[in-house]
Amino acid sequence: MSEGGIGVDTRTARQIGSAAASEAVRRAARDDRLRGRVADRKPVWEACLRELLAQALVAQVGPASEQLALLCRQSRLSRDAFDTLGHHLLSALLPHRVGADALIRVGALLSAVRGRLHPAGPAANGPGMQFSLYYWGNDDGPGALKYRLLLEGARFADDNGFVALWTPERHFHAFGGPYPNPAVTGAAVAAVTSRISVRAGSCVVPLHHPARVAEEWAVIDNLTGGRAAIAVASGWQPDDFILRPEN
Repeated sequence: MSEGGIGVDTRTARQIGSAAASEAVRRAARDDRLRGRVADRKPVWEACLRELLAQALVAQVGPASEQLALLCRQSRLSRDAFDTLGHHLLSALLPHRVGADALIRVGALLSAVRGRLHPAGPAANGPGMQFSLYYWGNDDGPGALKYRLLLEGARFADDNGFVALWTPERHFHAFGGPYPNPAVTGAAVAAVTSRISVRAGSCVVPLHHPARVAEEWAVIDNLTGGRAAIAVASGWQPDDFILRPEN
């Protein structure tokens, strides 16, 4: 499977959607925050979530998000409870290895549902579940195609209300190797976005002079109009320390 995901036909999408929806509802029915809202209507919830997942897996436009929003309102699902349901749904879908594109589409549909539940603006109990993208994958694309998912995902996230996009720092290994400098990939993301936060996840500080890190990320911060943020790490992969063996 490539990082971008797998192509599935409608039948396969429904099979995956049915299995993941059933597992999500099973978990939700046992969750104290959802039990009273979900357990008594398990078949209805399963059918609704199955349609939402099937729609997302084949990238079709349909009424699934509207139907889920209606069911949530009928069940008087709170914002916090809906966030918990979304967590169970994404966790149930992950073992099916549907790929990043499908997970992004599911996240976007969940965000759309959440917007319909609270159309008047932020609720008093806080912003609730938010979505970001984190890139940490194998070097399995030829040439410039390695970065197609990064740039297309950045545009999608920017257009669909995601909070941030993170790129890591890894060196000299197929796993994570396309991301040796989050300042470089961050600059690429900055060039194709206008809203989303551009973040280093993370910068391995012992491999660099701290002043250089600050200088590079000052550039990103200025390119994005203040949308930059940094996480730092001590480093753990011995191969990385070829750059600074003394550390």
